[in-house]
Amino acid sequence: MSLAAETETIIDYVAQHRLTHNYALGHLGYLAREAQRSAKELDEASPEPATEQKLAESKEQVASLSKEIAAARASMGNPAALAATKQEIAHTRAAIEKVKASL
Repeated sequence: MSLAAETETIIDYVAQHRLTHNYALGHLGYLAREAQRSAKELDEASPEPATEQKLAESKEQVASLSKEIAAARASMGNPAALAATKQEIAHTRAAIEKVKASL
């Protein structure tokens, strides 16, 4: 959830011209690496039978977030595409929150 929220904030700052292009690219790269690290941790997890489905949902959402962060980096010069990516990230964050709440 925090990676998604931070990515949304970075996108807002980019849209408001509050960050340099290089800083935004670098920070989104960092967030992408963190999402990949989280995905790896989930892959290595050994869930209880009762939480296997939730783990699978979490993996799916983290993979989606990782792709969306990459899309944000690629969309840096396109405000409309960046806004659409931010909206997708917000949906992913909401899905992650829903999974967390069900645990």
